[in-house]
Amino acid sequence: MPPPHTIHPAYQTPQGDISAGKMIFGVEGVEPARRSRLIEMLDIDLYQRITTMSDGQKRRVQICMGLLKPYDVSRVSCVCVCVCVCVCVCVC
Repeated sequence: MPPPHTIHPAYQTPQGDISAGKMIFGVEGVEPARRSRLIEMLDIDLYQRITTMSDGQKRRVQICMGLLKPYDVSRVSCVCVCVCVCVCVCVC
């Protein structure tokens, strides 16, 4: 018999194999309308697994996660300035 803290193999998921929706909806205290607008604007497939996403799709999920809660000031890196500025202007 396995130790009590061990998760049964049937319930284990490989590290990083999680859907975008599970990540995005896992953040508590987010205004539902804001979350919906971000998902729609960034064209995120909530059912797609992170391990099957392209780099651009992963980046959009990261941007969504970072913008779920409103901020007075947001630091934007030069790699994704265009996307972030467009999202900040439309969401904030």
